[in-house]
Amino acid sequence: MLWNCGFPLVSVPEVVAHHVRSLTFKKQAVFSTYLNVRNRVALSVITNIRYKYLVLLHVLKSISALIARTRSKNFAKAMIRALIDGLRLGKTLKRKRVMIDIYKAPIIIIPPKDVPLFFTVQRVAVKYCEKYIINKISELAVE
Repeated sequence: MLWNCGFPLVSVPEVVAHHVRSLTFKKQAVFSTYLNVRNRVALSVITNIRYKYLVLLHVLKSISALIARTRSKNFAKAMIRALIDGLRLGKTLKRKRVMIDIYKAPIIIIPPKDVPLFFTVQRVAVKYCEKYIINKISELAVE
């Protein structure tokens, strides 16, 4: 939202906690998947991405694949509910004028020769972004 107002921002990711996978929800995979789908749909509604409908199609494809794998009626109902709730949440946020202009987000330009590095180790990508920010810090500083 600060990007939308024209403020330059820098995010320097630093790990402050580690989560043990699925410990938060324990065996509630349906609920965590529900939240994931609902939030992805809501986010696609409140952003101005050009490919909004492709995001929704991808969510539908993911839901159908998950339902096919689990073959559970409860899971199918939860995923359909997630889609409906996500659309409803997104529309509610939009009505409250919560919008994310994705095109105002800062862009870190990655030369083609460095792209393969981003598919190897996550820390390589983080170091690359940190180095980029340090080199551009004078342009990003707010007076």
